[in-house]
Amino acid sequence: MWFVPLGASVDLQWIVWPLLAAIFGLGVLATFAPDRFANIALRGSRWVDTEEVLKLLDKPIDVDRYVLRYSRVFGVAVVLAAAWLAYLFWTYAAGH
Repeated sequence: MWFVPLGASVDLQWIVWPLLAAIFGLGVLATFAPDRFANIALRGSRWVDTEEVLKLLDKPIDVDRYVLRYSRVFGVAVVLAAAWLAYLFWTYAAGH
């Protein structure tokens, strides 16, 4: 079972049925119209160049400057986040 915060219900049928319908449709298309299926497959397999985006994301960020300047605020945020996660895991394990 998945971890669901705050008692939300997990109903994956809204995504499972459309995915199964799409897979079924692609199977029918591959069977009865292989040329159209090949066209869709070629359009779906285009190369996306991510090098420029990765260069931007690969730059180092100096977080020490911010963490050390606001260490008390950071510490309180970490303690509150850890307490909240512990509470969520505890209530999940207890079955609430």
